[in-house]
Amino acid sequence: MRRVASTERLSCGGGAAGTKTPNVTEQRGLVELATTVGELMCPAISVRGDDSLRDALAMMVTRDFSQMPVTDDRGRTIGSIEESTLVREFSKADGSLPDPADVSVADWMGDPFERVEPEMPLDAVSPLLLARPAVTIDDDDGRVGSILTRADLTAHLLDSYSSIPRDPDRWEYDHLLSLCRERRPETTTLEFKQQLPASSKHKLALAVAAMANACGGILLIGIRSEGDRAVEIRPIEIGDATDNAIRQAVDARLDPPLGNQLRIAGIALPEDDSRGVAVLGIPMAETPHAMDGTFWLRTGTCRRHMREVEVRDRYLRFRSCR
Repeated sequence: MRRVASTERLSCGGGAAGTKTPNVTEQRGLVELATTVGELMCPAISVRGDDSLRDALAMMVTRDFSQMPVTDDRGRTIGSIEESTLVREFSKADGSLPDPADVSVADWMGDPFERVEPEMPLDAVSPLLLARPAVTIDDDDGRVGSILTRADLTAHLLDSYSSIPRDPDRWEYDHLLSLCRERRPETTTLEFKQQLPASSKHKLALAVAAMANACGGILLIGIRSEGDRAVEIRPIEIGDATDNAIRQAVDARLDPPLGNQLRIAGIALPEDDSRGVAVLGIPMAETPHAMDGTFWLRTGTCRRHMREVEVRDRYLRFRSCR
């Protein structure tokens, strides 16, 4: 585990020896913007055309989705369902809407979202997101794998300008203070834990697996949260022992294990370099990681089991992108 004290600054690439990076306030203009669609894509959650409209609406409301791809029984894209479509149908119905339980998604779905390649520049995809709320990456057989929505792009811009590094080695103590001061909320790619579970390493492994199976992200251990918002630094022991404990807890339960893909940095307290916050950099998994035989997926601040078709499509998606 690499320790970073609050007064330490990381060297900037290309600078002279001893060059220090600016502090958090000075970094406001130095943002880490993604450049391609593939950097922001997340696994797509879809509905089938033969699902009932009621089930689709319930999923959209529960997960706070504005749109979803629609697939056939083999996972191939056949259309999309959007909030705007539902509002338009409601406005035309003149108070005589059928029971959603008696209507299939296919009856009300629209055209599929525009399909793009992972290498497509973000500035090229922006016009597509003006016309439709999302774009997707599908495999060669037409199975939807990943999705990028307007909300995803907006959230990325917010994260970039909020000085939330994606690289654990770029975190500093000031970043942690800023998170708590701003009461920063958890997201799909940011999670807080107050302490390293002493009795149940299962919970830590589950959190890592679910985030890896989604978009990857940052897991902070040593941050107390209320209502999924960071409120206070609760320091833990940091150092090699903590590093090894985290890796053993995760790799012993994940199949395949993350190994060195899991990056860990320790952010030390100003007054005590043996205590602080552990920053875990979790990569987006190329193939899903199972934990005790179950595949988990982080969506927002929740976790759920991945469906069989989602697991299969993740394998197919990365095979087709290579």
